[in-house]
Amino acid sequence: MNGRRAFLKLSVQSMIDSVKEFAAPFIEDTAEKWERAERKMERRAWVQISPVEQGQNLMQQIVLKQPIYIHHNGELEAIIGRCPSCGALLQMRSMDQAILCLPCNIAERIGKDAPFFPRLRVKEESGKMYVEMRKPHA
Repeated sequence: MNGRRAFLKLSVQSMIDSVKEFAAPFIEDTAEKWERAERKMERRAWVQISPVEQGQNLMQQIVLKQPIYIHHNGELEAIIGRCPSCGALLQMRSMDQAILCLPCNIAERIGKDAPFFPRLRVKEESGKMYVEMRKPHA
């Protein structure tokens, strides 16, 4: 009896794995379509930024009339240049690679483990760098 139970359990698991494998491309495609639709609704677009060399310390750029800070140390990282709580312009302290908001008295070192200041999605394609920004209303 245990042999039949093990066989049925294995058969069901195999069938579930087959369905998952078959459906995965459709689910990924649908998720990609939803993400594209969301980007269009939120008026987000990939905007080209000035190139940043690897190992370069914190650098400020103005993109779509908004300040952003870019850091490239192995991985490209971009931070919105305004404080999310008070809206003040952020200051950069390059000696210890930190971003700070003076009115809120908040300082944050650059790195993925520092989540207070919002990060922007960044990508690099064929030697050009892009950051995903919300387009201003026309």
